[in-house]
Amino acid sequence: MEKTGKAPPKSIVSRLGEIGSLTASIGMDLAGSKLGGFFDTQIGREKRSLDSLARNAAKLAGTLGNLKGAAMKVGQMLSLYDAFLPKELTEALQSLQSAAPPVAFGEMAGVLAEDIPAYRNWIGDISDEALASASVGQVHRARLKDGREIVIKVQYPGIERAMQSDLKSLRLLISLIATTLPFKADSKALLDEVHTMILTELDYQKEAKNQQAFGSFFQNQEQICIPAIIPELCSPRVIASTYEPGHSLQEMDSFTALEQSTMGIIIFEFLLDQIFFFQQIHSDPNPGNFALRPNGQLVVYDFGSVKKIPPLLVRGYRRLLQAALIDRDPKPIPSILKEMGIHKHDQSPIPVQVIQDWFTIYEQVFYQEYCFGSGNANRLIRQIRELGQRHFLESLDLVFPADLVFIDRTLGGTFGNLAKLETCAHFGNLIQERLALYSRSDI
Repeated sequence: MEKTGKAPPKSIVSRLGEIGSLTASIGMDLAGSKLGGFFDTQIGREKRSLDSLARNAAKLAGTLGNLKGAAMKVGQMLSLYDAFLPKELTEALQSLQSAAPPVAFGEMAGVLAEDIPAYRNWIGDISDEALASASVGQVHRARLKDGREIVIKVQYPGIERAMQSDLKSLRLLISLIATTLPFKADSKALLDEVHTMILTELDYQKEAKNQQAFGSFFQNQEQICIPAIIPELCSPRVIASTYEPGHSLQEMDSFTALEQSTMGIIIFEFLLDQIFFFQQIHSDPNPGNFALRPNGQLVVYDFGSVKKIPPLLVRGYRRLLQAALIDRDPKPIPSILKEMGIHKHDQSPIPVQVIQDWFTIYEQVFYQEYCFGSGNANRLIRQIRELGQRHFLESLDLVFPADLVFIDRTLGGTFGNLAKLETCAHFGNLIQERLALYSRSDI
């Protein structure tokens, strides 16, 4: 019997208390670290702040996970910055990528009945046990009276009010953590971006439209399966779609090494098509949102977090890849990045030497066949960290547009999934093929 948990705390006071206590604890520790390092170097002070966060790792992950809602979602986002945060912190936060304890169906049935009073006119039976549970709601299998198998996702009761409250109180916590990250940005713009994207996930009607748009765009690609929406069973807090099972990325024992690698290539090409053609990305790369089938199909779930990519950034990515992969010339890259809004705090371009150093790392991934095996993935992360330390002062002076928060989240999560699948390919060639198609399109 699957263990069930409680719905997210409904008391706003209790949620404020938990987040407030966590923020105060981390804030006092960070303040103490900075005071203790008053006569230390800038790098030394930053290291003290990171060590402080590491000491609070378990408490941070535990509190954010128990609250679910916006708190858990913020923790999931932070976990993707594993190249910049202490190992102890990212390991604790990565636990938030796993499914949360499900809530008893009795608590969820009330939301379903309130939003769709006549749902029994369509549904013959519905499972009491959750198929999956996450930060905003959970999924149950059901069967329509016409025999079709579906899944129906229902929001936790009271989660919208809790999310609104969480985001207000989390602003200070996020600001504190942001002081430890090795880059700068407009903190208000970043927080506003996080705020908007997280609240968007509460609107299941918008999610249904996102899912239909993805389904329409990828309908002719046999390798991609987007579950079809059941419009009669969708509302602001309920979304239903066809049941499309597959093996999760944690169940890869069912596939050969070649099949795993082939699936990874499909995931990578799916990302490229989103960026260069659809210009919208599925921006929640949690491994649980993808499933793989023996027939070679990739099934994609959960379209609550979808980010439109501004044309300026689409053009910028194309020009970056042209310079890096085809021309193999780093010199134009600082000016391209500046046009994309990525530059030093004083508006000057990133030094070309910094770009050249990054070339030495990424050429092994894109200039030849590369395998994202666990050993290579760990080595790549280590190299990124070492280079980050070498250019620490430059990175502290780096600013970037808020749009990149969810785009980079998607890129980082995708590469993490490629590592899980131990994908081998000549990724540079795959990108160049897509760029050639892009140049011939009307987009």
